[in-house]
Amino acid sequence: MFGCGTVGPDTGRRLHVLDIENMQGSCDGHVTEGEVARTVPATDSDQVVIGTSHPKNLLDVLDGENIAARFSSVVLGSGDHIFAPSARRFRALGCNVLLLDTGTPISRLLRGVANGIVHVTRTLTPAVAGGLAAAI
Repeated sequence: MFGCGTVGPDTGRRLHVLDIENMQGSCDGHVTEGEVARTVPATDSDQVVIGTSHPKNLLDVLDGENIAARFSSVVLGSGDHIFAPSARRFRALGCNVLLLDTGTPISRLLRGVANGIVHVTRTLTPAVAGGLAAAI
């Protein structure tokens, strides 16, 4: 059994790609690690990548890494239409593409290419302290 298409094993791992400003609905970009842990349904074997300031940083990760061979699913924490081509590509490779719905708008284009939407009950709110070591 293979993960994304036939390029790698079904790892059972998920890649969570989070556009913090989009998820929290502001340009602050600061959240605590605990807030992300309470909001994002990640397991110990998953990888969480967080981007701030510009979604191009996250697109570089999606386009520059061998995601399809390493992860069975991609979870996008953004409603920005700019992620639709990447989501479409992962679907074509057989990946399960899910969107996190934190209550901020999700583009129709992105919604149309995803396998599903995970509704989370807690939205990310700006925090005064810290950022995350995983931030790019």
